[in-house]
Amino acid sequence: INFETIIEICKAIHEANRVIFIGNHTAQFTSIQFQEKLVYFGKDCYGSLSHTEQLNLIKTATKNDIIILGSLTGALAMTNPNLVRYFKHTPATKVVFSNSPQLLETANFGVDIQGNNESLISKFNLTYLFDLLEMIYTNIYIFWLNQESFEQKFKKMYENGDIYIGELKEDSK
Repeated sequence: INFETIIEICKAIHEANRVIFIGNHTAQFTSIQFQEKLVYFGKDCYGSLSHTEQLNLIKTATKNDIIILGSLTGALAMTNPNLVRYFKHTPATKVVFSNSPQLLETANFGVDIQGNNESLISKFNLTYLFDLLEMIYTNIYIFWLNQESFEQKFKKMYENGDIYIGELKEDSK
């Protein structure tokens, strides 16, 4: 994973009015701990297992929001093309964690979780990404309060070996 992409995703989350999580069951369940941490830090977070509620969240999203879509296989595009169509055209910042080229190409920030279908590798990689975002956001958030540059602190942590960024394939748009 390119650490600049992680920085940009965390910055976009921090600057967003609302953080919206969409995806099928596995992706939603995997993101819950990160959602709880964001709420703890005062972020306005939304997540639902209902595709109808997810569609309504996407329709009301503004350029000041961020939507994080998780889909292990890209099945969301096949099972709910209407949701993906609205996602593609939302003014919100779009983050996609998936192995589906069709979904990755819709994102401002796309991270290929690799693996195939609903393999354990894909599930582990998705969990790893949400844990990585939680760890970085949590650690850096403290420094935002102290007005230190996000990039400066992250680079210090990375250079000191406090943060390990794995070897997942990254595709940033």
